[in-house]
Amino acid sequence: MASVSPENWTPWKATLLRTLYEKARARLLSGGDEPEHARSLEARRERLALEMKRVLAAQPTPPGGADELSAAHEFAGGAPERYVGIVRPADAVRHLRLWLAARRTGFAAELHRPPTGEAELTLVAKDRPGLLALFSAALAANGIDILGAEVNSLEGGIALDQFVVRETGGGAPAQARWEAARTDLLRLLSGAEEPARLIQRRLRRASWAVSAAPSVAVRVKTDNISSARMTVLDVRAPDRPGLLYAIAEALHDAGASIELARIATEGNRATDAFYVVDAYSRGKFIDPERIGEIESAVRAAISAMPAEAR
Repeated sequence: MASVSPENWTPWKATLLRTLYEKARARLLSGGDEPEHARSLEARRERLALEMKRVLAAQPTPPGGADELSAAHEFAGGAPERYVGIVRPADAVRHLRLWLAARRTGFAAELHRPPTGEAELTLVAKDRPGLLALFSAALAANGIDILGAEVNSLEGGIALDQFVVRETGGGAPAQARWEAARTDLLRLLSGAEEPARLIQRRLRRASWAVSAAPSVAVRVKTDNISSARMTVLDVRAPDRPGLLYAIAEALHDAGASIELARIATEGNRATDAFYVVDAYSRGKFIDPERIGEIESAVRAAISAMPAEAR
């Protein structure tokens, strides 16, 4: 991929390939035996905890000291398999600190600006229905584009969502822009602001350049085979401000709880995968009529977006 073009190999594609490798390796080691697979997962969680402790021990003055060291096993032990498979120990330590802060205050955030490339935004909050919609509403309302996302639910009712973000037009979000988004997000979490009103008010004042890129047809497809526990909803649509909010809110309103979301944006095309369960039964969507309702709700939400944002 990288030999085709320097821009063709991205951190997002690297994450997908690493996830595929880790999943394939775990399956081959277990031989399809569920008890063996569970033991393999526990071993990987234990390995992550030990690697996190080594990172913490190497730091001269760990901010959390003994509390962070003792919490490393609890954090790794409650992490989902997909997170354990792809996270780097240094990143897991950053997430551990955010997780501890969110348990105390209900919310924690960090915008990490690498020397090159897009910024990495981590949001940690007490999990609740529609949380991804609130996160994406605050970012879209402040001109922060989401290029990629990993949504994780940790044990203890904490959501850890990671986003690859940039300002509209490119570059990491400026500090002032991020602080404004954080303020809006706190208002949304407290109920002092309605996400739909925030999006409408802010995006109405925004302007979009006319794009010469080829049009992208909207496609919504349901997959009930790839996951044993969840229904997978694949969405392809033209990228536009507020798209992730519109989809996440439509799923929430339709009674679908998002367990995992993988968001990818290339050019003017968004290719998103949402792993969802019924918000009431916590199981897959089996009834064809319900599946049709969810697909229709997502299509309608995309179609209803303001014409100037298309």
